[in-house]
Amino acid sequence: MILLMDDSDVNFVAARSYEAQVARSGIYFVPAEAPKSLRYFDFARQTRPVFQVDKNFGDSLSVSSDGRWILYSQTGDMSGDIMLVNHFQ
Repeated sequence: MILLMDDSDVNFVAARSYEAQVARSGIYFVPAEAPKSLRYFDFARQTRPVFQVDKNFGDSLSVSSDGRWILYSQTGDMSGDIMLVNHFQ
């Protein structure tokens, strides 16, 4: 959970720990209510959208030390098959 505060309000933002990265001057996070949106909270107490993706963010989010690059995964279509293999050795 991330706690964002400003002069008049305290906002709780639910985000899993792997969907939040601390940068030099703020925090990049994926809010629970908008799993396709990356947002940035700067330590000057302003939250702004960074970008949105087509699919939900996956299990990893990383920001380069200079803040110029963001690496993330996306959740794809989840499916599986069960196969019966006769005479497997």
